[in-house]
Amino acid sequence: MIPIGTTPAETKEVAGEANAESTESKPPTPGQIDTENTDDIANDEFADHFDSTAPDFDPTKAPKVLITTSQRATKASFRFCEEIVSVFPGAEFIRRKRGHGFEMGRIAGWAANRGYSAMIVVNEDTKKPNAMTVIHLPEGPTAYFRLSSIQTTAQISGHARPSPHYPELVLNGFVTRLGITVGRLFQTLFPVMPEFEGRQVVTLHNQRDFLFFRRHRYAFRSSEKAALQEIGPRFTLKLRSLKKGLPVAEDLSKPPPALEFASDEEDATNRKPKNSASDEQEVTTANSKGERAPNVSNDFEWAWKKQREERFSSSCRCSCSFFVVYNYHRLQIQISLYIIIKVINLDPIANYGALNPTTTMLYRPICSLILLGFALVTSVNALHFYLDSNEKRCFIEELPTDTIVEGTRHYRALEWDEKENKYVNHDSLGIQVDEVHTGHNVTRTRGPSEGRFTFTSHESGDHSICLSTNYTAGWFSSTHIRMYLDINVGAAKPNVEHDRDHVTEMADKIRELNHKLAEIRREQQYQREREADFRDLSEATNTRAVWYIAAQITVLLVTCAWQLRHLKHFFEDHKL
Repeated sequence: MIPIGTTPAETKEVAGEANAESTESKPPTPGQIDTENTDDIANDEFADHFDSTAPDFDPTKAPKVLITTSQRATKASFRFCEEIVSVFPGAEFIRRKRGHGFEMGRIAGWAANRGYSAMIVVNEDTKKPNAMTVIHLPEGPTAYFRLSSIQTTAQISGHARPSPHYPELVLNGFVTRLGITVGRLFQTLFPVMPEFEGRQVVTLHNQRDFLFFRRHRYAFRSSEKAALQEIGPRFTLKLRSLKKGLPVAEDLSKPPPALEFASDEEDATNRKPKNSASDEQEVTTANSKGERAPNVSNDFEWAWKKQREERFSSSCRCSCSFFVVYNYHRLQIQISLYIIIKVINLDPIANYGALNPTTTMLYRPICSLILLGFALVTSVNALHFYLDSNEKRCFIEELPTDTIVEGTRHYRALEWDEKENKYVNHDSLGIQVDEVHTGHNVTRTRGPSEGRFTFTSHESGDHSICLSTNYTAGWFSSTHIRMYLDINVGAAKPNVEHDRDHVTEMADKIRELNHKLAEIRREQQYQREREADFRDLSEATNTRAVWYIAAQITVLLVTCAWQLRHLKHFFEDHKL
């Protein structure tokens, strides 16, 4: 592998020769590097890989490459990673775990501390690899490629088997400044000195910003001709972004110290410094503030949202409007009761001077019982409100996520009847309950005048519970509906008996499903046997047909030979 660019010593020689020539700049020929880029090449992030003057420089040593996948990878990504592990001599595949602490930036720092010189991350979408991120360690850059047109080694007909020899690298079309950077990035994945005994060559062909990857083995037929046999895999890359530095995470509350990468130099991406406290101190700080680790929006950088500081109680009762109505009616009834007691002179305190002690002692328990009875009645039936026939009343509840709201409804149509001089109940009354969130109806429940409703909030926020009736009246009607409502917010009470019946029904259904599955298995086994018999019969028929065709061809050849011999003797006898 011949690196793109030159070493620092060669750079000085090239610069001296350029000054000795004419001052007129000539455009580079196709496939030639512009002389302006030689200084950039000599001082870029990949110069250490090609620096032959370094004390630890070993051209026969394969660079360590860490290959991993996204957090939710499938077998397709694992198979592709196994393919590219065989391409790079020093590659090692490690499956990526899920959860906090395994973000790309932390894995890159972990790999840099353990001597890896590059990191490749294969991303996937809809269970297919669709992108590949190549990170040069320890200081970057980071290149993001779109991945397409993947063909594994098994999908290539007549492919050759790879050998453990270091392959040669051929780069075509990497002549621009960006192309030189990308080409040198791929060069750092291979050893500087290939092993020519293996006769393996890896080709990256750049055409219209598409990078076509191929791997072949060549064999010399003569001094001028050579034959190629593809090894695989083959795929196509398209560069989407090239960033300096490593992918980092910002504002993390719990960075594991084992995965941090410390550097004394200034960070190339001007990112924020990481916290150097221990895990125990960070966990204590995060718990004291009520914060959680952030959710990852992407693998490069993310900002985390603070959690809600206030939690709702699982046994909160109704809304503020119900509380106001309840207190208002209770106060009104207590005032009426006080006036009645004053009118009938049952207040021993007001008439203390007019009553004797015996009467006072007799009236006190009576008054206490009356007050207690009215208090119990008002505490039970005071929570109600009024609805007109064509009116909808809404109440707002602020609910957290996955909260069960259960309402016990007792509705009664109270319409004034002049004959009976009281409100009467109508059986034709129906109640409609709408749970509205973010402007659209989430749930809608319709039922009779008495019953209950239950729903679960799937999103946190303000939820409007709207109640209306199906009772319509004329324009000049004064019909009013008095509605009693009780709402419980939180987990519903478990119904043990219903759960037992439900479990019994589920067990019966599972037994029925198991029986059907057994029948399906027997039917599948029977179909397999039928298929095997049919396959044997087809193979026997094909064999007989082949023998029949061979016999026909033999007969035709014998007949043809006999006719030719007969014609030859006929012409010889008649001297024609």
